[in-house]
Amino acid sequence: MCLSTVFVLGEGEPEEICSHISNATVENDEITFVDIMGAQTKVKGTIDSVDLVENKIFVAAAK
Repeated sequence: MCLSTVFVLGEGEPEEICSHISNATVENDEITFVDIMGAQTKVKGTIDSVDLVENKIFVAAAK
């Protein structure tokens, strides 16, 4: 199973905000990530990039 880790981009190293993500949905300026246990993490911003080899999602947070 390929699960992803989500990082928020900022002024330095990307910050990990959630892991074991199996689903992501976008509605307006909010992204909802759902892990394998069903826990949700909501972030206001946009998806900057997705690395499918390393299973990493990078988010640019709204300002």
